[in-house]
Amino acid sequence: MPKEFASLSLKAIKKILPNLKEYGLIYSEAVFLGNLCEVLPSYIWHTKELRQVAIEGAIQAIHGEKTLGEENTKEAALKNFLKTKYNVTEENLKKLYHQSMLETFPKQRPNED
Repeated sequence: MPKEFASLSLKAIKKILPNLKEYGLIYSEAVFLGNLCEVLPSYIWHTKELRQVAIEGAIQAIHGEKTLGEENTKEAALKNFLKTKYNVTEENLKKLYHQSMLETFPKQRPNED
């Protein structure tokens, strides 16, 4: 049993699970893309074909080639993609989930009975 447990709401699980199942992403990437529905313009998210293209582009961005001298994080690559392709504002980019934003519970201690 792990030492710590993450706490996820049902809402968060519903946003993350499709990224795990449909796109085969690892958990940290699925979490990161979990809030795209809040970040992308609503007309893109609510049009199935546009949403699919946006998600696939986001996945390519986080898996893309990095060169020396560039900011070398998946977060930076995704934010750059969303700003460039969809004109997403800095305010909306703050809505992206990051694994460090998840609440964790401390290690459980046995009862002292």
